[in-house]
Amino acid sequence: MDEIREINLSKTGEQKYAQPEIQSILDAIRQDDEHDPWVEMTHSFFNEEGIEEAITDFKTSESFRSLSEAERQEVERLGLLSLNPYNDLSWKIVKPNEALAEPSELEVLRLIPAIGADALLFSGVTLDDIDRVSPMYAEAYARLGFKRKLDFANFVGASILAKRRSYRDTFIDFDLSEVDGIKQTVGVGGDGNGDFRIRQSEFYLEGSIDPAGTNVMYAPKGPEKYFGAYHSVEPLILVALLKHIDRLGWSEDTQRQFIKSHLSLFEQKDDGRRGGGLYADYGESDGHYQINDVDMYYSAGLAQLAKEKGDFVWTELSNLYDRVNNLAFRTEGEDLVVQYGTRDKEFKWAPINDHCIKIPPELLGDFLLALLNQTKNGYGRTSDFCLINILNARLETYWHQ
Repeated sequence: MDEIREINLSKTGEQKYAQPEIQSILDAIRQDDEHDPWVEMTHSFFNEEGIEEAITDFKTSESFRSLSEAERQEVERLGLLSLNPYNDLSWKIVKPNEALAEPSELEVLRLIPAIGADALLFSGVTLDDIDRVSPMYAEAYARLGFKRKLDFANFVGASILAKRRSYRDTFIDFDLSEVDGIKQTVGVGGDGNGDFRIRQSEFYLEGSIDPAGTNVMYAPKGPEKYFGAYHSVEPLILVALLKHIDRLGWSEDTQRQFIKSHLSLFEQKDDGRRGGGLYADYGESDGHYQINDVDMYYSAGLAQLAKEKGDFVWTELSNLYDRVNNLAFRTEGEDLVVQYGTRDKEFKWAPINDHCIKIPPELLGDFLLALLNQTKNGYGRTSDFCLINILNARLETYWHQ
């Protein structure tokens, strides 16, 4: 089994994707009963034999024969090569600089090794789908701004993958940074069981150079930092955030205004029911994490945290069995840091490595709104009204460290 890449379109690719004729082609393929199974893949794995079969079938088709000789040679040379685990193919992310014209002058910022499923993005197999729904679509490539029919087919395939509904679409994302066309985002969400997850993702806004050496309007999603904790830990995370802004030295008025302003931006669920993933228990069986008296929870929780040494709040259940490795939210300088660590019997905590997510103070509001919307959308095991009540309780009671 091989992982299907998460793909993002470049800024130019998004503009191309929005063209009405491109939309017509994509809609026709999605509605076609005979399209290849990978076209609307909603899970993350694909059988290598299926990829090989799709490419082999394509190479015997009329669609393949309609390509130029150079394009056919490219498919023959690279079509199945990425399935070899020892291939040396890679995607190149280069520094945006319109003044540079020669490939040798490009500054490479990232090299992303190709994997087997990437063959779906540079072998032209989508051309079969395009020809089947309407041969005239395939001949429209030049009018749509593509130099080659193969580039057009690969862009259509990349667009389908970029816009597919993934099982991982259970995150509320906000932008962390953008430098040289590389955008970092942080996502707050949960898995299928409603257990808390947070990730830092990397996207390439200027596209990439694909393994065939073609400058394309899409790129594989970059490396990801991924952390998890279990059960209804969102209240603890919210307490960690409140403790963090207090530790930064914000005045009482500033802290209260921070809470009020972001509460005003959040639209609570009308019915006030708990959220939760498909198998989530909504916090009902999460022991000391679920205290009905929210005021008591808030004051008791902060009192306990105040007694602990160090500058962190641990979620405890990131390892259910030995309870050694824990996900912690801690203060480092002005950043709120998310990191795995260990703690001893005296609750002293230490990181297990330097792998972490850092949220600067100017994005703490985005993090708060993401956490609130995570609960509202049912991606975790905590209700949004639980967090709202904690924030309202905080406005009534000021905690001094």
